[in-house]
Amino acid sequence: MTPLWLCIFDRIVISGQRFFGAVNLKLIDVYNERILSGDLAPDSNQLKTLHALQDLTTQIEIFKPKSFWAIFDLFSKDQNKPKGIYIYGGVGRGKSMLMDLFFEASTIEKKQRVHFHEFMQKVHEDLHEARKENISEAIRPVAQKIISQVKL
Repeated sequence: MTPLWLCIFDRIVISGQRFFGAVNLKLIDVYNERILSGDLAPDSNQLKTLHALQDLTTQIEIFKPKSFWAIFDLFSKDQNKPKGIYIYGGVGRGKSMLMDLFFEASTIEKKQRVHFHEFMQKVHEDLHEARKENISEAIRPVAQKIISQVKL
């Protein structure tokens, strides 16, 4: 499949492969309801981002890795492996709101909403604890702990 590049928040921010399966429009529906209620103003860039997030939700829900470490294999040829989405832009463009919608609408049971900085602090804390216990390859058990607790 051809990579999809979407211009969102005036920058190229999403790269990955588009999933053409059935899409649950719950995420888009929630966004549209908030527009109709007057909580949000329509924004075409936000809508493009929501479509990409909805596709990602579907990919995550149907993805079955061949093995635990296949999730982390950057050079894998597995075309079904979900591609991440990186969203950035100016203050007040709706990035956090979109992530909140994405999180709330996701039907994935094992999920956690955490800011990237907080997540990385926890990873480094866990790595430090593992190294104090003389675990030489600390990344593996830390990654396994995260994957066992959350899928999203």
